[in-house]
Amino acid sequence: MAAPNRYDLGRVNVFSLASSIATALVDDPNWVVAYSTVIPKPFNNINRGSMIFKNKTDPTLYFMLNINTQNNHFIQAGFYETDAGNIIADVGRDYSYGYNNAVTPLNTSGTGDFYYKQLTVFTTSNFVYINGEAESISIVYPLRLYMGRLIAYENEDPLIAKDFVGLFTHFPAGYNEYDQNSYSVSAKNVGQGFVKKSRNGTKNVVYNFCTSSQLVSPAVSGKFFISPFYVYENTEGVRGEFWDIYVVCFKDGSAYPDGSVLSVGNDKYYVFHVVDQLAPQSYNITAPGGNSQIYGRWYFFDTSVLRNSGGGDKPQRALLFKI
Repeated sequence: MAAPNRYDLGRVNVFSLASSIATALVDDPNWVVAYSTVIPKPFNNINRGSMIFKNKTDPTLYFMLNINTQNNHFIQAGFYETDAGNIIADVGRDYSYGYNNAVTPLNTSGTGDFYYKQLTVFTTSNFVYINGEAESISIVYPLRLYMGRLIAYENEDPLIAKDFVGLFTHFPAGYNEYDQNSYSVSAKNVGQGFVKKSRNGTKNVVYNFCTSSQLVSPAVSGKFFISPFYVYENTEGVRGEFWDIYVVCFKDGSAYPDGSVLSVGNDKYYVFHVVDQLAPQSYNITAPGGNSQIYGRWYFFDTSVLRNSGGGDKPQRALLFKI
């Protein structure tokens, strides 16, 4: 596998997030990215634009992301379908609280413009990863979004395997307003997202994902602790992982600069430093389309900020793209 295509967009505001990404990826070798101003169903509020990602070599691999605003800014995501010429975030149609469950909030409240101080997009033939560092952490979530193929740990029926693709973001998907008690005691401190089809063929299934990325590397004898993003469903157990993306915590991040190549055994990884940021002060999210609330916690790694023992070590979290 070659190194991922990397796009550093710099400072990007939320109002132009979709158009900025679509413009940056106009010549991407792996994905056709189209920008649209059509308001996708089931929402009917302020539309900030949609991105439709179509894989150039695999016509079955496609996604849509819409930036929308009601009481706050959010991403409405789907596996791209059309209905009478309209863009649809189809992951929201199969749930009684679909308009809640299919969205990822970008901020806790407010409809005014805000900026990501650094927006970075990675693409390969199998996935797209979007990383946004929040300029203000008081109300804005750091943006983390993986969409693409997933690696199954067991051989699967080809008809099922082709739909083992997922959308996973920094805010747990699939919850409704009755989950606030679970969040208040941190019982659901785990990532969630959607998989196009489960092993039994069910469409748009909520899957969990997690890493084990707290151990600092390198350790004694130069050992590295590199963790995949495990993808699992409660009844199936662990089904697989993100495609060739891993996470590591460096003992000294300056020894492994951003953009460098890390060799571990026979494997090589492209290094991308991630800025650890605390969650916004409020976890209350007003669900678009209604008066109910979604309660959640910022999540993509084990914790939002690495624990430091207070010694001389200054661990730096990094994403590793296998090359």
